[in-house]
Amino acid sequence: FQAEDGIRDAQESRGLGDVYKRQALGGGVAALAAASAYGVTNPPFGLWPSLAAMRADYRTATGQQRHVTFAGDVAISLNTQTSLAIRSAEGMQDRIELVVGEASFATSARVARSLMVLAGDGRTIAESGRFDVRCMTTGERSSVTVTCFEGAVRIERGADVADLQPGQRVGYGHDGLSQIAVVNPEIASEWHRGIVEFRATPLVEAIEEINRYRPGHVFLMSAALGRKPLSGLFRIDQMDDALLALERVFGAKLQHLPGGIVLLS
Repeated sequence: FQAEDGIRDAQESRGLGDVYKRQALGGGVAALAAASAYGVTNPPFGLWPSLAAMRADYRTATGQQRHVTFAGDVAISLNTQTSLAIRSAEGMQDRIELVVGEASFATSARVARSLMVLAGDGRTIAESGRFDVRCMTTGERSSVTVTCFEGAVRIERGADVADLQPGQRVGYGHDGLSQIAVVNPEIASEWHRGIVEFRATPLVEAIEEINRYRPGHVFLMSAALGRKPLSGLFRIDQMDDALLALERVFGAKLQHLPGGIVLLS
């Protein structure tokens, strides 16, 4: 009987061991699936488009710009790393969602129809005119800015409303709607001409913008260097020139790795 009890104990132990192994394996698979799902919705360092961006109707790759026409009379310019999705019209209102990126919208006076651009948790409405919308995402949060160049646009976010005239800009995000600011239209529209300008921009912010136009990724390895201000005009198709400028101006060290990866220190 003792021998039989020992065999049963050994079998039960092996059975429990198998259960624990299956649980561990199941937990590992679940963790991998969760990590994969997060990577699809929130790509690390923006190294690839999110699932929502990939499903958009119009997209631009890193460093690419594109021009499209919507509804026959809306001219749209997409900046780099931008995704637009066409949404169903509501009544006499055409709707487009800016999933991520930056786009310019221009429309002439429309008969009894308006254009709505959805971005983040707000919307921009225009009868006619020209305006830019920029939507940047970090994790689950979006930061949106709207700039009016011609005509008039209305921005709505919940109960908050802002009406813009040419040369005005407003932003919104998790902190709500900002105050209306006055901008220089010439400077604000430089990306339309393939130019990026930095004006005493903290280097950490400038690197984020450089990464939008340049394949690969630049990693800033020094917090002190990230606080230094950068000024200059650069072509969006020649962003490596900006990195060379950092070597000259700040004495920064560039370490180039495969895949367009650069370590900046």
